[in-house]
Amino acid sequence: MHNVLIVEDSLVFQRALQTRMREYNQKFAVIPANNGEEAIQVLEKKQISVVVTDIQMPKLDGLGLIAYIHENQPELPCIAISAYATPGVQETLTRDGVPFFSKPFKIDELAEAILRLLTPKNTPEGKILGVSVAALLQMMGMEEKACLMEVTSQNGLQGLLFIQDGELHDAILGELRGEDAAYALIAMDHVSIRLKNLPLGKLPRRIHGDLTALIMEGMRRKDEMNTSGFYRSLRSGKRGGI
Repeated sequence: MHNVLIVEDSLVFQRALQTRMREYNQKFAVIPANNGEEAIQVLEKKQISVVVTDIQMPKLDGLGLIAYIHENQPELPCIAISAYATPGVQETLTRDGVPFFSKPFKIDELAEAILRLLTPKNTPEGKILGVSVAALLQMMGMEEKACLMEVTSQNGLQGLLFIQDGELHDAILGELRGEDAAYALIAMDHVSIRLKNLPLGKLPRRIHGDLTALIMEGMRRKDEMNTSGFYRSLRSGKRGGI
């Protein structure tokens, strides 16, 4: 039996979650905690399969708890819930592969997300070397794959490409978002690529163009980016023009 740790400082909402989750008691058991400090005590004593945590809590908030888990139990999946998280917090969670549910939400949808995390993943995850971003994107498009591509340059510059059903939905690189980030990632040379499963929940979409056209435009801009100091400006934290 799997144990799911639910960390929520509102006792009313915590009990509501426990009550509704009883419908899934053949799949997993719910263990409650009132804040991040209590959650860590539970993690030190029990085998937990998934952590669901509120963001704003006393003593140790949800972001602090997630950071602790990533440091000490990096394979333990987390889900964040909150009524007050800013877009910046939500984007940080997405970057870290943490699904986010904004209150109010349907408890059944949260339960389904938990069940997916408890199910062995079918998407192969691993590091790929010697393949260009453009070539891998083309393959993902032809095979209508869904994945998160984590792209890292030789200089440590890292970006993300979100692919759903063979279509590129979003990209992040430094301060760049959407198509600008995608063009820069496609133009990168000598990269390592790690394939991951997409985060659960609704995937934001900032890119709506045809994938082949995006790849061609990224390759067209390649020389311009490499000679303009564009990537150096990203590494220094400055947003460069394309």
